[in-house]
Amino acid sequence: MPRKIHYQTDIKLDISTDFAKDAPKIIKDTLEKVWPETYFADLDVDDYIDIVTDIWVRYYINSDITKEVINKIKNANPPKDLKIYLEFNLFDDDDNLIIDYSEVRTTPLFRAFLPTRDLWDTYVYDSITRKFESLEIIEPSYIDEIKLSMSEAEKSKLDDLLIQAYSFHNRLLGITAKKILLYTAQSPKVIDDWNKTGYIPKGMYFTDKMSRAEYYWVEGDIIVDYRLPENKMSMTSEFGGAKEYVTIEDIMIK
Repeated sequence: MPRKIHYQTDIKLDISTDFAKDAPKIIKDTLEKVWPETYFADLDVDDYIDIVTDIWVRYYINSDITKEVINKIKNANPPKDLKIYLEFNLFDDDDNLIIDYSEVRTTPLFRAFLPTRDLWDTYVYDSITRKFESLEIIEPSYIDEIKLSMSEAEKSKLDDLLIQAYSFHNRLLGITAKKILLYTAQSPKVIDDWNKTGYIPKGMYFTDKMSRAEYYWVEGDIIVDYRLPENKMSMTSEFGGAKEYVTIEDIMIK
């Protein structure tokens, strides 16, 4: 039976460092820790770990596809306060040690961590399409939860960083300026203010389904629809057949 040890063999490397130099030690330390639990426990540990480490550094850590991923991340201009790691796993889902680089997907996941807060987006890079795919989204409800213990200044700082992170997310995924139909439930005064100023401010939430907008409706609200440029929005949730978005910058509506 598989030992399910792969959960503890993620190799996370900070792209802001020269991780090619750090990787051999990290890989060796990780393998030494889990070696007694692997199918290879009866082999000579030192010799075999050296071989595996060499394969990983040569064909994964220093591969052209890994370098391509890093360049595309940097070209998307991530916020300076965003910590970005490439994440590799030494074992596959069946707990087999990955050593045949020709038969295994070599593209890494990477996580973008906000400092001191457990918030992230996770992406995978498709080496065929040469594009990133978003695997996880920061849920607004979770953000609201961690804000409960924050001061107003801390909340404002986090909001600014999140907006920057959302913009980075759109650039990384190559979101275009095409307009999409979205709905929102707001008070008449809010809608009147938008129409008078001629723009929708950043940080406002929308959905692509009327039924979801109705869910957020409270007495006195009205539901309105706009066609807004997708690259000025960031999707924050996809649940029950509806998508939710937040504006990541002021959007002109006149």
